[in-house]
Amino acid sequence: SSPTKQIALFPDNENLSLPKIATVATNTIDRHLARIVAGNAENLRAHLDSMYKLLRPDDRLTLIVQLESGFPNRYRYLVIVTCVGRQETEESAILGFDVDTNEITIGMALPIWADLDISLDGDG
Repeated sequence: SSPTKQIALFPDNENLSLPKIATVATNTIDRHLARIVAGNAENLRAHLDSMYKLLRPDDRLTLIVQLESGFPNRYRYLVIVTCVGRQETEESAILGFDVDTNEITIGMALPIWADLDISLDGDG
């Protein structure tokens, strides 16, 4: 059986330290992906800092996926943000962050409801 690999980021909201990424690099694809993650660590650290500045203090970034961008020096992220809602229940939303050289913006906000069905199309 072939090993599976998961790359997930759960940043620490206090100091924005990147987590240690543990992978089992048993084939060429795994080693290539590990190099991409390591090579983008500084950009990712700055982008995480910028994302936190746009969010409320109690919001948590639960999952971050970097999407492909058609332009150099522009980055796109699909992010799941979680917080405790008005009725003391956990609420989540999907946010689309767009980052260019000088600014970061939220281009999409979609609340996650129990019956939400999402399908991503294209290369991302």
